[in-house]
Amino acid sequence: MSPVTRRSGEKRNRSRGAIKDSSHLFSYRVLIVVLLLMLSAGLYLFQNGSIGVETVISEQHLAQVKKVAVYGDIEHIKVEQIEQLVRETAEDGMLALDLINLRDLLQKLPWVYRVKVRKVWPETIEVWLREQSATVMWGDAGYLNLNGEFFVDDGVSLDHLRLPAISSQLRDTEEVYHQFLQLSSLLDESGQKIQEMVIDQRGSIYIHLESGLELNLGRRAVEQRLARWSSQYPVIMSRLNGGVRMVDLRYEQGMAIQSGSRASIKQKGEKL
Repeated sequence: MSPVTRRSGEKRNRSRGAIKDSSHLFSYRVLIVVLLLMLSAGLYLFQNGSIGVETVISEQHLAQVKKVAVYGDIEHIKVEQIEQLVRETAEDGMLALDLINLRDLLQKLPWVYRVKVRKVWPETIEVWLREQSATVMWGDAGYLNLNGEFFVDDGVSLDHLRLPAISSQLRDTEEVYHQFLQLSSLLDESGQKIQEMVIDQRGSIYIHLESGLELNLGRRAVEQRLARWSSQYPVIMSRLNGGVRMVDLRYEQGMAIQSGSRASIKQKGEKL
């Protein structure tokens, strides 16, 4: 092949390659323009509400609550009740569970004093409980805790603890409990213990001691009256050989003492 023929062939090959490259570049540019147009159109339609975006999460991807862990030194709280309430509240999954709402619901259950809850991913709810501590029986309805707060007994009997009792027409349990503690402290030095304190609708206070002795304190200056009795108690009981059954302290300078048996304070309170 002559040099002239070889050069002519190389020129034709270069021309074909240049045309081919030019065609590819043109197609690439057209594709980019089309994509930009489609993207612009989609963005416009989305902004104008013509296209809705919906995210569908399949049930197997939902973080369902599969375990309820209950912790605390509890005796009277029903664990099954705790677990059931947690599962009912968390039926929409871990993500939707409102811990504050759950805590408030658990706080209302019988014998629950304090409660903390937290999520432990991926499927556990931890419940930390502190149980109520009963210090006084409040009538036949329930108990008072260490702060004088009332809670229902929920069918739990604590007769074996021989707790003191309060029967009161007043609804302010914390105020009544505070007064009960004050009166109890006045009797501690003489070794006397309150078995029951009754407050009638007029506010008069009657005390039944563990020894069987009954005290009528009236409505006014009850602390001073009880302090006077506590200081004179040893002498009076010694002189009367312990035969005292009832003492009326509603006197400024003295007291009325009765011996023998009489109706219980609770019955008297009911009559009043």
